[in-house]
Amino acid sequence: MSFDFDGVDDRVGFGSPTEFDNAEPFTALVWMAPDTLGESSNGRVFAKESGASLAGWLFLTMNTATGAGPRLIFTKNYATTNLQVQIAGGSIRTDGTFQHVALSWDGSATATNVKIYVNGVEAAYTGQTNGTGAKQSDAALTFNLGNRDERSRTFDGRMAHAHFFRRVLTQAEIQMLMWHPASLGPQTNAGANTGGLVAYWPLDTTAL
Repeated sequence: MSFDFDGVDDRVGFGSPTEFDNAEPFTALVWMAPDTLGESSNGRVFAKESGASLAGWLFLTMNTATGAGPRLIFTKNYATTNLQVQIAGGSIRTDGTFQHVALSWDGSATATNVKIYVNGVEAAYTGQTNGTGAKQSDAALTFNLGNRDERSRTFDGRMAHAHFFRRVLTQAEIQMLMWHPASLGPQTNAGANTGGLVAYWPLDTTAL
């Protein structure tokens, strides 16, 4: 089973519990099967973001250049220049085929410290921009799957087995979770970034 986002206004929102506020480092993982690039060709996979405040972070599907093909992009808002990393066009499919994607970030402004994986393999990057200026707080924003706060960037397609960790996972751990969801245990200390799983959502329903 999986949750099917309609590409119009669906989202799975979790509010803003402290475990997700200004979470750094973190790793977010999910099986996804996009049918298109989503609403406005900018469907969110994970996001703690508001279009009004521009203060959070987002992980989305996009085609930023004609003929380049769909890719994944991570952006974290900084006061002067946003931290942004994008992978090569054509790295993901938008034909309803399931693929596993993972994003890890160590919390720094250095773009090369952001890692994006597709089906357990680190992707090739075509854009890596370091963040400059003050890092913007996301504490007031909702943690969402498949959209942002305003429901204006809806994912189009299915998702299953989403995970969120407050640490950077190794490639071997990502590959293990790809085939064995929830196989890494929860944090032993809620205040420590050296623990394990913060949240796991099977998404084993077609609707909420």
